[in-house]
Amino acid sequence: MRKLNAGFTFTHFLILMIVVGLGSMTWRWATEDIRAAKEARWDILFIQPMLQEPKVAVLNYLMQRRKFPADNRAANVAAPEKFADHRVARVEIESGAIHVTFASHKVAPSPGKVFTLRPSIEDFNAPLSRITWVCGYGEADADKVVGGVNRTTI
Repeated sequence: MRKLNAGFTFTHFLILMIVVGLGSMTWRWATEDIRAAKEARWDILFIQPMLQEPKVAVLNYLMQRRKFPADNRAANVAAPEKFADHRVARVEIESGAIHVTFASHKVAPSPGKVFTLRPSIEDFNAPLSRITWVCGYGEADADKVVGGVNRTTI
């Protein structure tokens, strides 16, 4: 009678562990960008209430003077560091664009990263010109004037 070998040998076990390890490493690398994007979306979602004051200040300045405010002082809002909390290090207005720098804290998964929100307007001279906001890497229509420079790093 022939004897049958039953079960795995140690060599089979090692090969299985190598295959499982490589597969899990590949999966982690493949999903790293997706995970970072989700974390950035959560960061941006939580800072929306904080952006209301600078957005209103930029819009008021724009409607009164028909140009974009140069900085926080011109827009009549607090200094960039005064907006700091556990998620945000600073909120800076530069040529109408609002730049939010995230804080280095365990709650904020994007420390040091910048998110930019830029106003775009159809016509400075029209009294009821439509104003929209361009977020991050987004682009405005060709016929609109966009304020500031995009410094988004998320």
